[in-house]
Amino acid sequence: MKKFSIALLMAILTITSINVTTFAETEEEMPDRMYSMVIDRYYSFSDSNNEGVQAGDPAYPFGGDFLGIVNFLDNIEEMGMNTIHISPVFSHHTDDYLGYAVTDFSVADAFGGSEDLDTLIEEAHDRDMKVVVDFPLTISETYDGDTDFAVVDAPELSELQAEYFDTYGVEALDMTDEATVAAISEIVEDFVNTHDVDGLSFFLTQDGVDGSEFLSGLEEVDTYGITTVEELEISGFDHIMLEETRAAVAHSFAYFDHEVMEYPSDHSPLLMADHWFSNRFTYEPVELRAFPGTRVMQLSTYLLGYPGPIGYYYGTEVAYNGNTLETIHPQMTFWSDQEVYDYVSERAEVFERFPKMFKGETETLLNEAGHYVVKYNTPSDEADFIYRINDTSETRGFSMNEEEIGEDMMLSGVLTGEIARSNNDGEYITVLDRETSELFAIIDNVGLNNWYLLASVLIFGGFVVFLYIVAKRGKSNEKKVK
Repeated sequence: MKKFSIALLMAILTITSINVTTFAETEEEMPDRMYSMVIDRYYSFSDSNNEGVQAGDPAYPFGGDFLGIVNFLDNIEEMGMNTIHISPVFSHHTDDYLGYAVTDFSVADAFGGSEDLDTLIEEAHDRDMKVVVDFPLTISETYDGDTDFAVVDAPELSELQAEYFDTYGVEALDMTDEATVAAISEIVEDFVNTHDVDGLSFFLTQDGVDGSEFLSGLEEVDTYGITTVEELEISGFDHIMLEETRAAVAHSFAYFDHEVMEYPSDHSPLLMADHWFSNRFTYEPVELRAFPGTRVMQLSTYLLGYPGPIGYYYGTEVAYNGNTLETIHPQMTFWSDQEVYDYVSERAEVFERFPKMFKGETETLLNEAGHYVVKYNTPSDEADFIYRINDTSETRGFSMNEEEIGEDMMLSGVLTGEIARSNNDGEYITVLDRETSELFAIIDNVGLNNWYLLASVLIFGGFVVFLYIVAKRGKSNEKKVK
């Protein structure tokens, strides 16, 4: 009996060690997955550098600093983020927690100063993470620097941004004024040369701003241009996110059965659902009475599949909600919805295994009221991929033909393990439950695995024999007792 049990165990180990997938996993750089955070609101490592803090009042600083972020880099990395995106780092008005009321363009002591900023950058780089700093094109009404900047009389601001500017005395620089552009160009260049940052972002408040006019010679860093109101045109940045794009992404996943914004074909735009001058992503789902956790997971599913840069605003993983300055910039509590956190981490880990899928073109196969199917055509001999997002209110099937997939191929599910082969009509049919997703690798059809069949027969047959022996011995023991 003991020998039989050992043989059964060996058969089980054999079947579970067979791998039917044949596509390769490679080590290549992923697109930027940015975790955006307000420095002051994240974590205070030291009280010694606190300025303007009034405990319990969200209108004033909380005391977060650079080293506070260092403490949580591992957590951010575990969530699949390879880039940290931080709010402005320069000296600012004491009451201002966000950092746009700039008093001079030296690194703020309230955040730990230049030395601690460099420590944050080094710690991030040690983890192969990038650092993108938001560079303010703004100053305080009480700016006391040497440069005489021109300011905009009526900047284009979102409602929340306008309230913030008015509350903290912020003025927008006129980036069409030649002297101002020249001065900012010099300040930006000096900052990049002093600190080993990987990128800069800019919130633009004027129409027609051309980043190349003040970013020339900075090819070594990535640049991001962001607008907060619709119908502004900007250019000259590596990556751009217009307010129309952000709003479309957020609305796509605010509720099921919404039309999904297709991935931009050139993969260069930045995709985000919210930032520090917009409502929190979860605000609309809550208004529509949707469950925030599920909505965040569906949004994450979409963002992580995008072959270009994405932004993930701090606290999204705990479904922070808000539509006021106080509620969109809460102090990070580090309480986490473990289900959401694990979901994002696991999805990110899967995509990190196949970075080549992001190197080629994408092709939308279906986009219909929350059901989004996209094909990734890799630029090499590696497997192509199909990504299905079913953000609808019902189970959905989807059929692809051999012209789209190829002959004698199969779809191997990476997330759930679902397998799809062509039927007699040459169709590949997959089925997904509501509010779920699956990533399929298109690989050569390996057919029914003979080892699997053999192992299955051995296990099933062995189990039947095992039951027979046990029953027979039981009867024999009964006779002995009698």
